[in-house]
Amino acid sequence: MLLSPLGVKPKPENFELSKMRFMRGSGPPFWAVAVANSLWGSFSPLSVLKLRSETKVRSMLDGYITRHQPVASEREKQVLQEYLFQILLRDTST
Repeated sequence: MLLSPLGVKPKPENFELSKMRFMRGSGPPFWAVAVANSLWGSFSPLSVLKLRSETKVRSMLDGYITRHQPVASEREKQVLQEYLFQILLRDTST
């Protein structure tokens, strides 16, 4: 199992596995699956992000942190944003 270094949110009190979309047999629309299959191996979410400007990516990370990662201070938010930027979008080493 792979877990995020940012942690895992606690399970909501009203969580029911049977209500999850994949458990009801409804998945993504056919067209989305077809597009994903045609692009498989050519693109990844991170490669798409790498095509965006650094300013836009940082703005997107800021929005993600605001919505999904509660932080104690503005400084902690900045550090977390920089951490995510560095591990997700910097070129890989060879």
